[in-house]
Amino acid sequence: IVSGNLEACVGTASIAHLSGCSPITVHSPISSSQNISASSYYAKNNIYLHDNKTIFFEDDLGTYVESDTTDRLRFVVGSNQMLLLDEDEDRVNIGFGNKLAVGLGNNTTPSASLHVSGTTAPIFLVEGPARSTVMIVSGAISASANLTASNLFVPSGNSIFFDAAKTYKITNNGTNLDINGDNIILQANTKVSASAPLTASGFYGSRAQLSSSNPDGKELLFGNGTSR
Repeated sequence: IVSGNLEACVGTASIAHLSGCSPITVHSPISSSQNISASSYYAKNNIYLHDNKTIFFEDDLGTYVESDTTDRLRFVVGSNQMLLLDEDEDRVNIGFGNKLAVGLGNNTTPSASLHVSGTTAPIFLVEGPARSTVMIVSGAISASANLTASNLFVPSGNSIFFDAAKTYKITNNGTNLDINGDNIILQANTKVSASAPLTASGFYGSRAQLSSSNPDGKELLFGNGTSR
């Protein structure tokens, strides 16, 4: 039984069992072939782990932090990888099947794979170079409130759909803008104008008026080329 401090400063000290109620100070490295346990650990300087070693937090060894390869750190909880930090691959991965919450309380479960919540706008911001691909969405986007943007670009061959059957749509076909629907109603407080010809299989309305600052030469053309 040693009372007070035990100091091993020179040479090698081999101790089968070491315990005490007072501080134990060692001025050279400590190595052990068995586990080292204590009610608390205090380190004045750095703690170093060898390559591919793990820090466990539970007796079942299912919750731990490890660096399983160079420049990579894994956080595992309940034998499920929750977070992966990989500098070589420039990635931060959330574990497969897990949900990431931003701005939620500790006792709130996210309702989506990425759940962002907040009270101060903007809550979610995506920035990038103008006219470049900033965000790619392979599925549908839905919103309970308005979606606003300074510009909305629809590439050639793509459409904006207004029904689940994809019947009512506006399509950019590369040279024309096609509008499809059972009825297309253009409403304006003053007028609807076009700088190019308007063609349709039929026109319905109370009247058609041709006017300009110089009305000469304005006419309605019919299928046989005649005008009235």
